[in-house]
Amino acid sequence: MSDELKPCPKCGQPVTGGLCGGPAAYGCREWEYEVECGCGLLWSCSPGDVDEDEAVRRGVQEWNARAERTCRKVPGKMHFGERRPKCSECGYGLGDSRWVYCPKCGARIEGGQS
Repeated sequence: MSDELKPCPKCGQPVTGGLCGGPAAYGCREWEYEVECGCGLLWSCSPGDVDEDEAVRRGVQEWNARAERTCRKVPGKMHFGERRPKCSECGYGLGDSRWVYCPKCGARIEGGQS
């Protein structure tokens, strides 16, 4: 398994990730893995009561699993006379045509800009 993080689902740019918190830090009982992007997207997960290396492995694995799925734009609700597309996987409104990945479920948008 690669420890390289997949790109941001909102803008498609590279992201950075790492551990924060941790046992006894800020009252946390376990590690938290966070991913950040320059566009303002912030995502985190708590991999469970594991050691540092396993927390990183699980955090990267969970983030990257988001990008393994694909979706397509399907017609959504009418908004001021136009139909806004939504994600076929989770139903999230895909208002920004530049998105390569769905911001909610992380599925790669088929036909999205690269």
